[in-house]
Amino acid sequence: LISILIWCFLVIFLKKNEKYNDFKNELIDVVYTWVSFDDKLQNDIKKYKNKNENENENSGANRYVSNDEIKYSLRSIEKYANWVNKIYIVVHDGQKPTWLKETEQLKIIQHSDIIPKKYLPTFNSLCIESFIYKIPNLSEKYIYFNDDSLLWNYVSPKNFFYKNMTLETSAQCIPDYKLSNTFSSTENSSYNFEKLIIFNGYLISKYFNISEKNICSVRHVPFGNIKSLNVELDKFLDTIPYKNTNINEFTKLSKFRQNHNIAQVSVFRKYWYKVNIGIKPSSSTFLYTSLSQLTENKIKKILKKKIHFLCIQNDIDSIHVNNTKYMKQMLETKFPNPSSFEI
Repeated sequence: LISILIWCFLVIFLKKNEKYNDFKNELIDVVYTWVSFDDKLQNDIKKYKNKNENENENSGANRYVSNDEIKYSLRSIEKYANWVNKIYIVVHDGQKPTWLKETEQLKIIQHSDIIPKKYLPTFNSLCIESFIYKIPNLSEKYIYFNDDSLLWNYVSPKNFFYKNMTLETSAQCIPDYKLSNTFSSTENSSYNFEKLIIFNGYLISKYFNISEKNICSVRHVPFGNIKSLNVELDKFLDTIPYKNTNINEFTKLSKFRQNHNIAQVSVFRKYWYKVNIGIKPSSSTFLYTSLSQLTENKIKKILKKKIHFLCIQNDIDSIHVNNTKYMKQMLETKFPNPSSFEI
């Protein structure tokens, strides 16, 4: 009987640790981008907002408001992914969550630490994301988190990587792609996410020879990155001419998002990986919920979900329907213990 019990224990133990074997000698970091809609940011936005930027969607407060989701996201990493090496939080210069404590494991990276002065200040997440790979000492494989994304269950590196490839999720493809005349039809209109995806799809189709019907936006979940490939992608985008410069430079100089910007990390990256090393579909499960639609009944259902990732998005309605109390009630229930990164 004792022998059987020992055998059962070894089988369970080895199976549990099997998922780490491919990555046992690799360090995998996590990178967040974070911003707070404080007085300084509001004043900077007013100062740099230009009617020619066509950034109507970006100027809304809901895109910048922080409800401390990142506090609970960090708690989720300590609880469900204690194999993570370093954690970097990229912030608007001078900003930092008031409760946050830097440690040997967690470091704050200001925009000016990785983004050249000529692009600053920037309120364009597409610009900011394109410089993430320049974080000093960043691991070759790293995971990118938005601050409103959390782990909801145990994950391993195999939820993000397969050998030398990344595991990718795809949202539904934009229906009825109209790629002809894309430049003229979307360039001067107000920023719209679908138009951005269509423009990126046009370039992906043109330069990678991938049918537009197979080009999709990516899910808003944490995803794996390979630094050396991102370095090469950045160089490749410098070669795509646009106006009197190139599409990469045009994006980085855009203070706010525009339809003709490159979504280098969230869209282009996946197809760059696909044509260079291949990608694998992800089987990780996830749930999106909007802050404005949280209710006590919905919270109960979400807490019972057996999913890997949860994203709580600040939708436009959250400005008028403040459900922060419901969000914090849910997250305090799920993650009651402070992380080692809290003062």
